[in-house]
Amino acid sequence: ASVTVADLEAELDRLLSAGLVEATDPGPGGDPPAFVGHLAVYDTTVLVRASPPLDVELRSAFVDLLIDAFADGEPSVDRRLDVELVGDAWTVRWDGVASYVGPSTDLALYDSLTVLNHHAATTATASGRTVLHGGAVGIAGRAIVVVGHSGAGKSTLTAALTLAGHAYLADEVVAIDDDLVVDAFHRPLGLRSGGLTALGLDIPAGPYDSVSPHRGGPSLGDRCPLGLVVILRRSDAPTEAVLRDMSPPDALVELANQTLGATGRERVMFRRLDAFVRRARIAELTYFDLADAVALLERASTEPTTGAST
Repeated sequence: ASVTVADLEAELDRLLSAGLVEATDPGPGGDPPAFVGHLAVYDTTVLVRASPPLDVELRSAFVDLLIDAFADGEPSVDRRLDVELVGDAWTVRWDGVASYVGPSTDLALYDSLTVLNHHAATTATASGRTVLHGGAVGIAGRAIVVVGHSGAGKSTLTAALTLAGHAYLADEVVAIDDDLVVDAFHRPLGLRSGGLTALGLDIPAGPYDSVSPHRGGPSLGDRCPLGLVVILRRSDAPTEAVLRDMSPPDALVELANQTLGATGRERVMFRRLDAFVRRARIAELTYFDLADAVALLERASTEPTTGAST
C-alpha cells in the first residue's frame, strides 16, 4: 500500500509525542527545546522538553522522577510539558496550553514545577486517594506527613527530616490511599531562601528567586504506611516544641483547607476527608526551633498511629 502525506504527518506526530524525535524550528532568536525525559507521576507518564538553560535545570530537578527504561521499548505518553524560549520570552505549555508567557527564567522554572504539582494532585485525586498539601518522610517504616499554611515551614521541616537520614517520600503533593498508605512522589523539594538558611544550606546561583529545587535525598522511600499527620504552627517566640493530638472535627476543619486536586470533586473529597480524619492520627505541632521539631517527630513516630473515631 502507498504511504500518503497524512500517514507521514501522523507518524511524525507520534514520534514527537513520544519524545523520539525533536522539532528543530524554535522560531526567531530561540533555542530548540531539548528532550529532558519521561517522568513517572503517579499513574501517568509525562514527557518534558525544554530550551536551554532550563533543560539542564529541569533534568536535575526531576532526576528522581525520570523513567530510565520502558518494558516494551517505547513509552506511552499521557501528558506533555514544554518549556520553550523564543526570542526573549519563555512559554510554558501543559498539553499545548500556555500557563506562563514572559521573560523571567525564574518564573518559567517555578511554573513548570507548579503545573506538574497540579497534574499530580488531580491524577491522585481522580484515582481515589486523599491528597494533602504538604511534605512526607518515612521514619522507622511509618510516613510522617507535614501540612500547614503557606510559610509555616512544611518543605523546610521535610528537608530537615531527610537531612537527618529519613526517607524522602513527597513534597507539595502527598497522596494517601484508602489503606492509609502514602504513595511516593519524588519531585524536588521547593525551598525558598529562608528555608535554605534555616537548614544551613547555601543559596545556589541560578533562576531561583521564587524557589530552589532541592533533591530529596539521600534516601528515597516508596509506598509507606501512614503514621502521623502533623499540622504546623510556627511560633514567633522561643518555645519548646509541642505535639497535641486533634479531634476528628478539628482535624477536618484544618485539613479541608489543605487538600489538593478537588476542583469539580469537592463533595467527594470532603466525604473522603471526613472518613480519613476518623482513622488517621492527626496532631498539631507548635515549634520554634527546627531541630526540636525534628527530634519530637522522631519520638512520635514510635507512638500509636490510629486516631479517634468520634
